[in-house]
Amino acid sequence: MSCRSRLRNEKNLAICVVTHTMQAAIDGGLYPEAAFTTSDLWTQHIEELNSVDEVFIKCMRSAFSPLNRKRGAVLQDAPNNRLGQYLR
Repeated sequence: MSCRSRLRNEKNLAICVVTHTMQAAIDGGLYPEAAFTTSDLWTQHIEELNSVDEVFIKCMRSAFSPLNRKRGAVLQDAPNNRLGQYLR
């Protein structure tokens, strides 16, 4: 991890959480294409954040998004809505 920036460290950690969460979602039955696309969107969104607090909040929300998805719910805090049928 970067020694220079706490924000960079938090972003790296959040991206790791997203990656592992989506892998678990795939293992749990989520379509891989949907998980990979969602992971890419979350990662792009995390990279755009400018504060440690924002990164922490998005990290936690991304960790729970596959649970909403698996139950057939709409993702409540998706980074954007480019995938109409998957994201709000």
